[in-house]
Amino acid sequence: MLKKIQNKLFISEQQPNSDYHEHELLDVQFTNTNLTGSYFNDSQLTDVSFEGADISNTDFTGATFDQVSFKDALLTNTNFHHAEFHHVSFVGATLMNTKFNQAVFRQCTFLNDQGESVDLSSCDFTEADFAFEDMSHIHFGQAKLQNLNGEGTQFTHANLAGANLKNADLLGANLVGADLTDADLTGAFTKNAVFTKENASEAKPTKPTPKKSIKGFIFTMLFIIVIALLIWEFVK
Repeated sequence: MLKKIQNKLFISEQQPNSDYHEHELLDVQFTNTNLTGSYFNDSQLTDVSFEGADISNTDFTGATFDQVSFKDALLTNTNFHHAEFHHVSFVGATLMNTKFNQAVFRQCTFLNDQGESVDLSSCDFTEADFAFEDMSHIHFGQAKLQNLNGEGTQFTHANLAGANLKNADLLGANLVGADLTDADLTGAFTKNAVFTKENASEAKPTKPTPKKSIKGFIFTMLFIIVIALLIWEFVK
């Protein structure tokens, strides 16, 4: 059973090495608080703020997040393995050697982050919105990115090996130097996207999604009706 903490304010406190594992945190603020080396693994966090907090070397393995803010937080060496995120903001966060592998993201924001060596391998970003964001040098290997809004996104030197980019919108995206080995771009919209010659050939062949023609459908139906009428007149 999860231990419940609700309606608490921890503002600019010193709480390094705290133990919040297997907790239910509801409407809690850790604004500008030092939580380095703490444990939140297997916890449920709803309406929680870590804005400006130092959460370096903290373990969130298996945690679930809903309406949580990591705005301007320091997330160096933080572990989010197998976590689940809903409506979570990482705006302006510092992501250094941060591990998100096998996490699930739904309607999350990563705008204006500072990142290096971020591991997002095997994550589920289905229908995510990365439009005009900088995802350079990030590890997306084997990630689910189908139906992604990647318009104008910077994927320079990102690892997209084996990623599922089916039906992704990559209008004007920059994929120079990205590793697209075995990436699946079936049905992806890549108009004005920039590739290097080498990585373009690494991706699985792209098959354009057939567009349904209304005129063609109407013509086919009229043709069937005419044939049916002729047959009817013949057999009368």
